[in-house]
Amino acid sequence: MDYKLAKSIIKGALTFVPGVSILLERKKKKSVHSGSIAEFVYSLWLSLLVFLQENNVAANLSKIGEIGNGGSLGIAFCAILTGSQEYYSLELRDNIDFSKNKKLLDELMILFQKKTPIKKYENINIKIKSYNFPEELILPYQKQLELVGSLKQDLDNNLLNSNYIRIVDQWESKPSLALNFVFSRAVMEHVLDPSEVYQAISKHLLTDSHMLHDIEFHSHGVTKQIDGLLRIHPFWWYIVFGKRSFFNNRWVMERHISAMGKNNFSIEKSYKTFVNSNNDAAAQMVNGGIVLAKKH
Repeated sequence: MDYKLAKSIIKGALTFVPGVSILLERKKKKSVHSGSIAEFVYSLWLSLLVFLQENNVAANLSKIGEIGNGGSLGIAFCAILTGSQEYYSLELRDNIDFSKNKKLLDELMILFQKKTPIKKYENINIKIKSYNFPEELILPYQKQLELVGSLKQDLDNNLLNSNYIRIVDQWESKPSLALNFVFSRAVMEHVLDPSEVYQAISKHLLTDSHMLHDIEFHSHGVTKQIDGLLRIHPFWWYIVFGKRSFFNNRWVMERHISAMGKNNFSIEKSYKTFVNSNNDAAAQMVNGGIVLAKKH
């Protein structure tokens, strides 16, 4: 018996009880988000920069948007400190804790100051050849200090009239933001309809601009097996999903790529990552993957 699936069914069934979904959402907000860990977001962003360089992708990162930052401005700080001019937080609703993000900024600056090598994380699907500190991709330290001062002032003012960071609630329905790059990590597996999100991204991206999505395809603990989500019967999946606003869409990589193609994107790079990898291909299970696409 898959005890994890049984537990997920019970938890999903409880969401049909009025008020339980709200309690589960509050509990999730109290959990530690990877975006609040300085070394994680530092390694995530630098991995992205190195990945683009190693694959000879001339992406314009001057004006970027991040979908679903989980309340963390870590990617925003890293982007600004490596040369991006503007960062847009693309959210359904604002949940930024400015005091926590100020502490995160200090921790990130220490990592940059020490020229800390990129740390390899299993849950970062952006794979690179060199994990050394990419000094040629980083702004000079003195310039970073100036930017940190400005960013701290912005945080003290709750980002009002910030020249660097903008929070855009309900971003999908807003007029075009004319972005150069859009990024997400561990988001596109949770949105209700990725097709609608890719359509919105297409509206906000300039022609010949890029988007990169790091997507997780594992079971997220719903089942004992890493790839167990796709084998859950539709009836039981209805119960597992419950009355949550969002949970997991069970899309496979190929479906994401197809939806991107229908929304004016061409795929420049995509791959899956696996667990239990060995010489037996049948034993491999998809853990995640990345898709780099260009708007045409």
